[in-house]
Amino acid sequence: SFSVTTVAATFMTKYTNGVDTIVYGVSYGTIFAERLMHLAPPQVTGYVLDSVAATSGAPDDKFFWISRWDFNFHEVGDDFLSLCASDSNCKSRFKSKSLNNTLQSIMK
Repeated sequence: SFSVTTVAATFMTKYTNGVDTIVYGVSYGTIFAERLMHLAPPQVTGYVLDSVAATSGAPDDKFFWISRWDFNFHEVGDDFLSLCASDSNCKSRFKSKSLNNTLQSIMK
């Protein structure tokens, strides 16, 4: 079955080729890179975590679940859309429909 640990173990055996390896994790890849850090394979000599995803550090009710990204980011998105609505330059580019309505129609 699939697990982050299985992916990490597969990576260590198939892709390090017995040489020093630096792992770069972005988006979901940061979860993978953090799991590798827990396993501490000697052939991995460095890590770059270039995103916000993590596998530890918070209780379940505060954990940053990827499945909850819409919920977690909605305030930031709403604030950004409000800035456009109040900025004359941005607002002028969305005369027939607001930026918010334009994005909603694209996502349908």
